[in-house]
Amino acid sequence: MSSKSLSVITLLFLLQISLFGQVDPSKGPFRANFDNEPLERALAFFEEKYGLSFSYDPAVVAPLRVSAHFTEGKLEKALERLLAGQPLSFEILQGGYILLQHTAEPVITENAPPPPPLQKLCGRVLDDESGEPLPGAVAYILNTSSGTSTGADGSFLLEAYFKEGDTLCISFLGYQAVQVAAANYINQPCGEWRMKIAVQQMPDVIIREFSMDMVGLQDNGSLSLRNEKLPTLPGWGEPDVLRSLQFLPGISSAEGSASRLNVRGGTPDQNLILWQGIPVYHTGHFFGLYDVFNPFIVKNAEVWRGDFGAYYGGRNSAVIDIDGSPELGSKSRFGLGLNLLHLNAFWEKPLKKERVTLLVALRSSYVDLIKSTSYRSAVNSVFQNGRITLQEAYQNERKFVKWSPTFNYGDFNLALRWKGRRGADNQFSFFTGSDEFDYRFSFDDGTDLAATHDHLSTGNLGMSWQHKARWSENFDVDYQVATSAYQNQYFFEWNNNRDLPYTFRWSTENRMSDFQARFHHNWQVAPNHRFSFGYQLTGQKASLLYADTNAVQGLGHVFLDDTTSQVLHTFYGEFAYQPSENWEFTLGVRENHLPSRGIYYSEPRIAFKWRPFGEHFTFKGGAGRYWQFVFQIQQFGDLGVGEPLWALATEEIPAQELWQWNLGASWQTTSMLLDVDFYLRKNHNLTSLNLELDSGVEKPWVFDGSSDAIGLDVLFRKRWHKYSLWFAWSAGKVTERFSSLNNGNDFPAPHDIRHNLDLIHMFKWKRWDLSLNLHFNSGRPYSQPVPEQVPCPSCTVSPYTWELHYPTLNQRRLPASMRFDVGSSYRFQGRRRMRGKAGLAIYNLFNNRQILDRDFVIETPPTNQPQDDYNIQTLTRRASGAIPNLFVQFEW
Repeated sequence: MSSKSLSVITLLFLLQISLFGQVDPSKGPFRANFDNEPLERALAFFEEKYGLSFSYDPAVVAPLRVSAHFTEGKLEKALERLLAGQPLSFEILQGGYILLQHTAEPVITENAPPPPPLQKLCGRVLDDESGEPLPGAVAYILNTSSGTSTGADGSFLLEAYFKEGDTLCISFLGYQAVQVAAANYINQPCGEWRMKIAVQQMPDVIIREFSMDMVGLQDNGSLSLRNEKLPTLPGWGEPDVLRSLQFLPGISSAEGSASRLNVRGGTPDQNLILWQGIPVYHTGHFFGLYDVFNPFIVKNAEVWRGDFGAYYGGRNSAVIDIDGSPELGSKSRFGLGLNLLHLNAFWEKPLKKERVTLLVALRSSYVDLIKSTSYRSAVNSVFQNGRITLQEAYQNERKFVKWSPTFNYGDFNLALRWKGRRGADNQFSFFTGSDEFDYRFSFDDGTDLAATHDHLSTGNLGMSWQHKARWSENFDVDYQVATSAYQNQYFFEWNNNRDLPYTFRWSTENRMSDFQARFHHNWQVAPNHRFSFGYQLTGQKASLLYADTNAVQGLGHVFLDDTTSQVLHTFYGEFAYQPSENWEFTLGVRENHLPSRGIYYSEPRIAFKWRPFGEHFTFKGGAGRYWQFVFQIQQFGDLGVGEPLWALATEEIPAQELWQWNLGASWQTTSMLLDVDFYLRKNHNLTSLNLELDSGVEKPWVFDGSSDAIGLDVLFRKRWHKYSLWFAWSAGKVTERFSSLNNGNDFPAPHDIRHNLDLIHMFKWKRWDLSLNLHFNSGRPYSQPVPEQVPCPSCTVSPYTWELHYPTLNQRRLPASMRFDVGSSYRFQGRRRMRGKAGLAIYNLFNNRQILDRDFVIETPPTNQPQDDYNIQTLTRRASGAIPNLFVQFEW
């Protein structure tokens, strides 16, 4: 059967499933268990539980109370029993809408005794180990509509008519739920409940309680970042989403960047990074020193190091899906903070309690105003081996030299979330993040002028609309529409004429636009059968421009002006089956159609879990095929830094293909976790334009590359009351091959770091959070050149000169490196609900500057002199030295 036929069959099947999935809200069963409850509360319970919508006069309904206990299969019968004896009639309209009308004046008996007072049950919810309150925990009576949430001090109050045998339940995300008999606490002094951290398992990423209690896991395996307990990252102090993920085995950055991640042998452009459903192409500030996601509004992040399901596509290596949705609550939140490089602020304001919330957040650097120690250290690390660092030396030697690099960055977020009809969750999000770098160098002694000007502007703007709704108890939908626009503009100007703004100008401009619409459905067919399916429309457009201008001659040239676009239709489905408590199977497929070229790309995926010895031990595995239609071009020139250029697959440039397999096991208890995972990956159709090659190696324009990655990831975590130990180790090997490089033979990939190890110690004492990390990694590969004589037509004395030749690529390795990072913070509380956190962190405490890469330059005599000798200069780029970071954060 052809791929086209399979796509048509899949479409018809999904349409049929969609039609069957639209369940009539008038069908039950409908259950009620009310004892002298306010009628308004009972109606709200029916709206939330069964997706109904009541319309009535609040003045009539507000004083009414109801007592009813029933289970009815039809809505009409349920409403008759619910409203029995009330001065109300009802009319059921289409779509679950119910109109309540006043039929008679309420009967008021002058001498009727007043109703008995409501009973009270109160308490306080605390963290078991720290003793700190847990605001936002839910306290409710099981199988009733009575419930509330805890306040900022962890306290709650329930007022209702309780029955004998009622059960009080207390739950909070990431903690073990508590259930006690309510009768022991009714009309008694307020109780106190200490909740313990829950242990859950995620399908790929295993992480929780990192940096004390900031990270938790949801049932679907997502990584949950909790704002109320900000982390103290060793070496950084403040939270940083992408940087914190590098403490997981299998995730690192060969470049030493916070935002450009290598996941299990992959390159940074093979990671799909989403913010509120928006694809983000510019992920780091200050050339990767920070990521672009404001951590103080991040709610959770779902991370897959591979083996992700059919829901995601378009990238091969990993998925990082970050959510910053505001809470639909009743209280405003305001935060303000700063560190040595930037300021941050956010405001979360309910416009309508528990129905509509607005979020505004921003960060802005001030490094261009105050040249702090952290700024100087970061600049020295980022720009070493480039023209900027080399020219800085002239500033100290010559009084006529001006050297001025400036940098600023920022990001802004706006989100509006509202609760729609029948409990639907809607949200509009706007995001923008930008960086601007300007560097001016000049030598002017009054007679001679030599000046250069570099300017780089990079940014990403995006918007999204998200709609989530439960159509029935077994069927829910998740619809998203998102757009993203990326721009990268760079120009270089040279000037030796005071009468002109510049003599020569070179410019590069890169743009990428991305539009996505996804319609996802999830159907719980039976308790052990789940089927998810959907359609995704993707439209992408990339442009790249190279041009120069000679102002003296008045001439300009356009060397490349290329624009490509594509539209991709994707149908996907995933079936999950659990035949027993010990077995789980998931089978999925994505069918991609590129109509402009009439090509179909199929992506089958499978995964399983087996628990042969109970809930603590899990044996797991998976396999899948993945296609990627975008890639990056590494081209920075003599500036030494920059932003990679984004491009699209075309008829000449094939889409990248990946096959991957993984097999592993985990053992976890309440206080310990051990996870071991083996993986194997095979990449095809790689582009040489994304390779980091030595400056003397000519980079061919080929797309026939392939790579193999094999590795083992080990994670061990143990918790002893206030102390936690975190051990993460990755061992892997990545090789690449291109027909035009290294004589067609395999060579180690530039990011082939065989070993990565993190040993993290975390301790909590009263209001203090302390952390220490020992990081070790083996060295990256590099190429050792040999000098070779070559013809020299321009030489006037000798017919030959010397050049560097690379007989083999990446045959040597840089030294291994060890680094110590520390962090400490103090939590404090003030008046008027103010709380805060202040701390100090030091990255690379002992200033051990790891060698990140090594390059070589050959120096020969001038062409009018004999070419008898040469000098090979070694250029070494090192990681950042010791960087202190002071920070403070306030929140109201």
